[in-house]
Amino acid sequence: MLSDSIQRDIVIDAPPDRVWAAVTEARHLAAWFADDGAEVEGEIGGQVVLRWKEHGTALGVIEEFDPPRTFTMRWSLVDNEPPRPGNSTWVRFILEPRGEGSTLLTVLESGFRSLEGDAAGKRGHLEANTEGWETALAGLHGYLSPLSAR
Repeated sequence: MLSDSIQRDIVIDAPPDRVWAAVTEARHLAAWFADDGAEVEGEIGGQVVLRWKEHGTALGVIEEFDPPRTFTMRWSLVDNEPPRPGNSTWVRFILEPRGEGSTLLTVLESGFRSLEGDAAGKRGHLEANTEGWETALAGLHGYLSPLSAR
């Protein structure tokens, strides 16, 4: 049976406020995640635009914005199409302070079973995004490492 979600946990050697900025502010997202730019309206109902040179543009809407703890957006998996039921998943970033200036970041993306299309297409989105989060979180870790303090 197709899994409905992806969950990744990573401890980052940066305080929650720096991690929060990295996952919610356009200039930071463009540095570690969306390689062709980003736009973020930081409030519930705010629009999110993430652009990749090779993958197109993902449009999203912020559904939860609780600094510096929780940020949830619904984003479309169809290039340049606004999110709606059937074409989108939810991405939730949960930040928890850990020790001296570190943060446990949990990324949970869910809703793959609700996507339109056949099982192979849904599985393709799940597999692509699973790989994508591995790469993205490695990039975030490097971006926020103490040697590259921003």
